[in-house]
Amino acid sequence: MTVNVVVPGLSDRQRAELEALPGADQMRFHSLLDVETLTAAPHFDLESLLDRAREELATLGRVDAIVAHWDFPTSILVPILAMENSIPSPSLKSFLTCEHKYWSRLMQAEAVPECVPDFAAFDPFDDDPLSGIEVAFPGGVIPS
Repeated sequence: MTVNVVVPGLSDRQRAELEALPGADQMRFHSLLDVETLTAAPHFDLESLLDRAREELATLGRVDAIVAHWDFPTSILVPILAMENSIPSPSLKSFLTCEHKYWSRLMQAEAVPECVPDFAAFDPFDDDPLSGIEVAFPGGVIPS
């Protein structure tokens, strides 16, 4: 049985890499939305992207997997679309936690505190955003 794998913004290079994987001869890779839409837009309207992706998905028939090869907004679209289509995927919360530097560091510090350098969040829109930071170099200063 052929496995239908959907890849948002699938580029020619990514397709070649995926088709070189062991077992790829039993998979069919489908692009969802185009590369430019997902990587080059000056801003992203998530609801519009989701609506377009839902329309395209509906034309594909059976979808067995949706995978992300790009960062935001693709990484957010994938868990939402997977959940809506009952396809196994990491949760939206896990994607957001891993992508947001500060939230990620909080989780890292909880799991392996001995491996995480000192870090602090700051408000980049504050008039003096670094004034309250007490992390010594080379600690991480992360916009919140």
